[in-house]
Amino acid sequence: MLKEIRYEVLVISSSKVITTAIMKNLADNHQISSPTIAEDSMNARRLLLERHFDIVIINSPLEHESALSLALEINDQYEVGIMLLTKANDYDEVFDKTNELGIITLSKPTPSTLFSQSIKILCLTRQKLESLKKRVNNVSFKDKLREIKLINEAKVMLIKKKGISEDDAHHYIERKAMNERISKIESALLIIEECKK
Repeated sequence: MLKEIRYEVLVISSSKVITTAIMKNLADNHQISSPTIAEDSMNARRLLLERHFDIVIINSPLEHESALSLALEINDQYEVGIMLLTKANDYDEVFDKTNELGIITLSKPTPSTLFSQSIKILCLTRQKLESLKKRVNNVSFKDKLREIKLINEAKVMLIKKKGISEDDAHHYIERKAMNERISKIESALLIIEECKK
């Protein structure tokens, strides 16, 4: 059976009424762990430094700071999905600044179905990003392993053909790469081809 993914959510809201509505909507989503609440931006920043969050929901306005500025800062500094709830008359202006950054901006009052769908989109996006990260890490590990194998193969051939030490073979590969302005892996491949002749 597949392990169920649970997402950590930080809710930043100065309004108890909106916080209660957000918590009620999140309670229906089985992918969300018990959300953490920050009533102001200072507390939110402290929590973001102390813990990992997957999703951050910001309710505008905040007491001591622009919710938009905080959303842009968090988006710049952390790998999290962000939802920004804003007043209807500010929506167009805020949307223009957040749209291309992938911040989901919703106008208040927000229908619960739209809120829930947006949370699902954020969860799916987080899942996709994690999957891509694993693939990229796996690919770079395979590339590194291939590079090590080829360099070692080139060293062995140089030791056999030229009768030099392992250290000298290593320097030979590096020198060839520098002189010909190519990567070490390309240098190793050229040496392997030359030694086979």
